[in-house]
Amino acid sequence: MPTTPQVIAGSALALANSKCPHCFGIGRKREQLICSCVARKIFRAIWNRYYKEISLSNRGRTTLYKSHFWSYSRKSEEYIADVEIAIKHTLTPRDYLIFKFCYIQHIQTDTVCQKLNIPRGSLFSRRYLIEAQLGKEFIERGIWPIDEYFQSID
Repeated sequence: MPTTPQVIAGSALALANSKCPHCFGIGRKREQLICSCVARKIFRAIWNRYYKEISLSNRGRTTLYKSHFWSYSRKSEEYIADVEIAIKHTLTPRDYLIFKFCYIQHIQTDTVCQKLNIPRGSLFSRRYLIEAQLGKEFIERGIWPIDEYFQSID
């Protein structure tokens, strides 16, 4: 079920950072559907759920969702795969390297700066841009809102 622009606009207001200098807490910019502060918050919500699903699948738990009258689906595994595909499709090789070091391997900032030979401020700027890019990509791919993604079709 595709997410309508009205749903995104309403959620953008709820998710917006009240101190954002770009949208002033409204969650929308003139030329864009959502502000980067909202996209980053969406990324973080999806990334937290991704880690939850990874930990459940590592413990051998699989939940079957009834997707049609005749079939079942493994929404947790589909969710993990959809998030990983979106990440690899969206990021450049350089950005994926930053993403891997910072979000997957949880390497400290100073070590990442040394490995990639970039200043600390540039690393934080790239991380913010990566989060915003991925948040917008997750919306386009229908991964967000998360509760709609996990709804079963009766």
